[in-house]
Amino acid sequence: MAPPTGAPVAAAPRPVHHVRTNPDARISLLAVIGLAWALLFFLMLILSAARGEVPDLPHYQPPLWHAMLDYVIQPLGWSAPLATTVLGLLALGQIQKSKGAKYGLSLALFDAMLFPLLLLDALLLWLCRQGAAAMIQQDVMSPMLAGALLGQIIPVLAIIFGDYYLATRAWSAVQPDAE
Repeated sequence: MAPPTGAPVAAAPRPVHHVRTNPDARISLLAVIGLAWALLFFLMLILSAARGEVPDLPHYQPPLWHAMLDYVIQPLGWSAPLATTVLGLLALGQIQKSKGAKYGLSLALFDAMLFPLLLLDALLLWLCRQGAAAMIQQDVMSPMLAGALLGQIIPVLAIIFGDYYLATRAWSAVQPDAE
């Protein structure tokens, strides 16, 4: 018997797509190390900001974490942009060649793209702010309008849409071919 007109019709259940996974698959260690190394960059920035100025007094002994910051975290943090990107690229290749024995493709892609995208975003922001300064200097725009439009709105929108576009293109490029 058909349901009366106007009554809600239950939608047919969606087919469940089972992803074939290897139960013995392991996450790519290179991708995990890349993430940890990337976090060291941001930890370095936070600790360097928290450190502040160190007094130069004859009997002043700085805390132990200052030495850890200077000799361990800063070198690892400054090397993170290159190391994380390389580890991400290596992990991408490793995962794709493993035929299901390794997983973590999204993490590897994140590692590979994080610092290049941050560099691209910083360059775009700098260029827009230089353009705003030039417009202000030539009296083409008021400082408030140039600062808001070229210094904030346009670069933020370009960064959001540009990063989204690049990330989706990269994600589709690393996906395994459908069988």
